[in-house]
Amino acid sequence: MPFPDRPQTSSFTSNHTLIVRLNDTHVIPDVTQFTLLFPPELQGRVEPAVLKDTIEHINAMLRKASMVSVRTVFSNLLACLTLYITDMCRKTKTAKTMDRITKYVKAQNQKYFLPAGCQIVDPRKTGLLHLDIIVR
Repeated sequence: MPFPDRPQTSSFTSNHTLIVRLNDTHVIPDVTQFTLLFPPELQGRVEPAVLKDTIEHINAMLRKASMVSVRTVFSNLLACLTLYITDMCRKTKTAKTMDRITKYVKAQNQKYFLPAGCQIVDPRKTGLLHLDIIVR
């Protein structure tokens, strides 16, 4: 359930740059899901459908990364038994997903957001707490 006292979107200025923040909805426990509300600060810069599609795609990747499967359980058990040495030899499911999200955000920035004077910050840089959009 979302926190009633916490807005779904917010904005602030840092070094003469407007930063729009889309918060985690907290609808699904232990799964980061960013709000789909269109912030008024982006009005006239980015199409609402483009922003919604981008966030929905990021949310879908995050949901998929948090799903528990037999493979995930086996991988975690193997990591524990080998004192996480296996994690040094291969990427975890979460790390692979975060790499895919980084590539997706870069592609969306190049295609839609940078030409509009905006930039989505990689959610990894904010610890998946929120999604920042820099408006120049």
